[in-house]
Amino acid sequence: MLQSRPVTNLDNSYTDYEIMHELDSSHPSEFEIYSRAHWGETFPGASSWICMQWFWANKPYFFRQDILNGTATDEDYNPFTEVMGIQYNQVMFDLQGGIFKMFAGYPDSKRAVTAVLAKFGHHIDDKDVLQLFRRQGLEAKKPSFMGYVRLFRFVIHSLLFGSKNLIKTKEEIIEKNGYDLVDILKQKSKNNNNDVENDYNLMVSSATDVISAEVPKILAEIAKSIKDKQWFSQLSDEEAHQVLTTGSDESSQKFRYFIERHGHRGYRELDPMYKPWKGNPMPCFRYLAQHMTNEGLIPSVDTFFYLTITEVEALCNGQRDPLIFSRVRQRRRLYPRMDKYKFEEFIKGPEMKPRNFEDRIIPPVLTSGMVQMTGTPVSNGSVKARVCVSEDITEADNIQPGDILITYSTDIGWSPYFPLLSGIITEIGGTISHGAVIAREYGIPSLIAVEGACRAFRTGDICLLDTQSQTITKVD
Repeated sequence: MLQSRPVTNLDNSYTDYEIMHELDSSHPSEFEIYSRAHWGETFPGASSWICMQWFWANKPYFFRQDILNGTATDEDYNPFTEVMGIQYNQVMFDLQGGIFKMFAGYPDSKRAVTAVLAKFGHHIDDKDVLQLFRRQGLEAKKPSFMGYVRLFRFVIHSLLFGSKNLIKTKEEIIEKNGYDLVDILKQKSKNNNNDVENDYNLMVSSATDVISAEVPKILAEIAKSIKDKQWFSQLSDEEAHQVLTTGSDESSQKFRYFIERHGHRGYRELDPMYKPWKGNPMPCFRYLAQHMTNEGLIPSVDTFFYLTITEVEALCNGQRDPLIFSRVRQRRRLYPRMDKYKFEEFIKGPEMKPRNFEDRIIPPVLTSGMVQMTGTPVSNGSVKARVCVSEDITEADNIQPGDILITYSTDIGWSPYFPLLSGIITEIGGTISHGAVIAREYGIPSLIAVEGACRAFRTGDICLLDTQSQTITKVD
């Protein structure tokens, strides 16, 4: 005789696979292509669950822009279209099904070439990606007559009404198409060589008043203005902060100016789970998290950032579901692993695994003799120095003055370390990436798009970085 009993333990646990993939974007086909290019700097590592759902929630905004440009109509709207590709809570370009079609028509379209160089930092030779971009170029809708009229009206309005609009025109029209100048120079040049790229970098580096480049500069000035450096270096973080915020000497004044001007910035500044240098530019998240904690809905403020929007709504509506906190515990446990994952430049589906998924280093295929890799120069120069390999900012404490930094990508959080560096190598990034801008501003030799550099070199290697030959070479 069978005994009937209520099933009480269904759905009370989740596998690691389910948790790590619960926010992944859909795969409409068996062969999707994603890329961490550009987004690896904007959203380093894995983002919080609340950030993933909040930041990309406004899909209609992107669609409205297409309607204004005349490249879409109301009938084209699909609520299931993915804005971006998501794998393991890491933001990526969805090159096949995403909404961004700026690369369509590459390499035949000059506009697409500009976008590729800006986001990827080099020309693309991957056959699958090239085939995809060419097909998208054939399928793409050209801007309507009204789209061109709106662009023309914007330019005329900007030219007629004040300096602020002139600056906006420069940023939105000229700088976005900066690499068109390189194309023109190459067409005029008898020898289509790398000197054109170097000359362009030299020209761009002559631009002044780059606001984001102020950060490492002011931090270096603060450090120099501290009178008793030995005493200050022995203080705890809290004591040093107290001295700088309450003091009246030059270093304190410079520090307060820095916080007032750049305090809204910080490491992973687009993720509300990470606090900026001062206050919080998105206080609504912290306010709601604190309020839910005070009401006993969640055990701590940090718990909030491991919740989805649906779970936040359920808890605020009085649902006491223990499965929610079971998922939170698993997310908290798995997040450090997801955050460490690094991907190749192009990730092809259906199973998109990071290159370090199995926690082992797979060395790149290299020729015998000296280790040498190539990349795209974004700031000219040559330097021979010790290498410091830091895949993310948690390993930045190993940096020594004069080091060549080799990392996956950089963002504003790396700013305190830039004054120490003699060279910068990144695996991903484009000509307008943060690292490229800072390198040009400070005249630090730099190569971008050096895929696999973190695996090919080791901290302590003596390397020669030469942007003329576009190489970094291990010499000792």
